[in-house]
Amino acid sequence: MARRFSPCHGCQIKQRPWALHLAPFASLLDVVMADRAARLTILLFWWWLGWHFLITPPSP
Repeated sequence: MARRFSPCHGCQIKQRPWALHLAPFASLLDVVMADRAARLTILLFWWWLGWHFLITPPSP
């Protein structure tokens, strides 16, 4: 039987079953919000976002 050319010299591309199963968003937030530093980072990010994009500049 003839061997086929493989661009990665014999490695095979395997299916990644984990790529098909995503965790629900609520589960992701539960894990992230368990850390105090992450909660503070998210709070500061939302504050920065609101300050820069949602507040209108004062008129002269």
